[in-house]
Amino acid sequence: MAFSGEHRPLDCSLPHELTCETPCPSLKLYFLIGILSLSALCIALLVYLCVLRSRISKKREVPAKGTNSRESVGPSYEVFLSFHGRDTRHGFTDFLYRGMVETGILLFRDNESLHVGQRIGDELLQAIRNSKIYIPIFSKNYASSHWCLRELAHMVECASKSNGNKEILPIFLDVEPDDVKLKTNLYIKALSKHQKKFCTEVESWKKALVDVDGIKGWNLKTDESLQYNSHRATDQPLQQVDGHSPPLLRRRPAPSCQKPPLSLPAPTISPFDSLQVDLIRSIIQTVLTKLNVGFKKNVTEDLVGVDDRVEAIIKMLHVGSNSVQFLGLYGMGGIGKTTLAKVIFNQLSSQFQGCNFLSDVGESSRRHGLVHLQKQLLSKFPESRSILDQIHDVDDGINMIKRVLCNKKVLVVLDDVDEREQLRTLADKGDWFGFGSRIIITTRDQRVLTIQAKAVGEGPTNISAYEVYKMEYDHALKLFSRHAFRRDSPLDHYISISKKIVRALGNLPLAIEIIGSSLNGKSEALWEDTLKKLKKLLPWKSKEN
Repeated sequence: MAFSGEHRPLDCSLPHELTCETPCPSLKLYFLIGILSLSALCIALLVYLCVLRSRISKKREVPAKGTNSRESVGPSYEVFLSFHGRDTRHGFTDFLYRGMVETGILLFRDNESLHVGQRIGDELLQAIRNSKIYIPIFSKNYASSHWCLRELAHMVECASKSNGNKEILPIFLDVEPDDVKLKTNLYIKALSKHQKKFCTEVESWKKALVDVDGIKGWNLKTDESLQYNSHRATDQPLQQVDGHSPPLLRRRPAPSCQKPPLSLPAPTISPFDSLQVDLIRSIIQTVLTKLNVGFKKNVTEDLVGVDDRVEAIIKMLHVGSNSVQFLGLYGMGGIGKTTLAKVIFNQLSSQFQGCNFLSDVGESSRRHGLVHLQKQLLSKFPESRSILDQIHDVDDGINMIKRVLCNKKVLVVLDDVDEREQLRTLADKGDWFGFGSRIIITTRDQRVLTIQAKAVGEGPTNISAYEVYKMEYDHALKLFSRHAFRRDSPLDHYISISKKIVRALGNLPLAIEIIGSSLNGKSEALWEDTLKKLKKLLPWKSKEN
């Protein structure tokens, strides 16, 4: 409101009383401060939004390429199949997929593993990162699919960054390696069609094709071992590209010994289908070997004095020989026979088409019967899993073992056999098993190791025996120290009593491990009490102390 007798100027300027000359603050200054404050607030809000957006994007960020399955988000797979759907989905790929599923292999196939509503590209690339073995199935139209090429490039990149933890196993189904190597027009024409739309990726696809061609794989069209011959008596191993030969079937000319096929729904198998079935068997066996499915046995990290023994036993096995060989490890209980067998099993398992380690054969036989043992022996071999329910008695089991294993190079360990009948029903003769097989038996009774030698392959079945003696005293003391003190030698004020305990235990590894672990971190009084009890339980050892 204007003061009495005065009028507000028409130019909207402030009255004289409110100008900057007056003691009161200027309204213009207030406006300026307000504008600056508002600007600062907007800048702060903008910075906050940028930071918030950055944090959200990091949370959503896909793991870096080449990371392993434990570091990546999403399910892990053992095998990733890359294929052109129109060419192979309802034929070869479907048979291969079903065969792998039946053997327990966890694999990714796009129409089985994608979830509705998800982006196909992101899901596929994530599945590749989370897989261990990549199997690209090269067919005539493989390169016409930009998704196939993108998968291949990503597989090559992940494998190259995995430090050997991931592997590519290519299949050349109805194309030649030269087609994949871009030495013919088949894939070159397909790539040229992608040039306009995917110009930034085509070069990486070309490089991936050339790189993967240098990897050893299967060639259905040219591998002589797969050529159909209805009158052939034997099958030679499948030759891989570049001359590499994977572990495969070798059939004997015995008509009664035929390998049961994978349970593939093919009532009528044409010559070409027969080749594919052989190829599928080869691929599954190779993948199982590389994955080492169910092979590795748990062995303590505190092993002492076993290296020389393991080396000697492996030499006795003559792994390079094509004959079937048996080896018996015998000695008193607790002396380390099972541990030696496990170490050898772990070292050699990758060299065989199939492996099985049957623990506590004697005890299992008494508890569950011989038929149960026979089924346990066969359960590790994919071909027999669907027919185990056909074994009703021991004779059925023997016939099935012959049928399933006579064409297969296997490593079998029968641990703690204590009766001849157990061996007779599980591995009585060498001709039950394929060329190059090795059967290891551990027992306390050497008389159990009576195996019927019979001409097999290149010569008679070789039967060997290895007596496992007790550990040397120095090794026994070191083993005891690792369990009792978590070091290689006893603590100074425990040296004397440690030596007495080791001698009282007769240098037996199993007893040393158990007693040593039980005394770890315990009082000296308990140590003395344990030694007294050992002397009472093992009076024949007391004189040595």
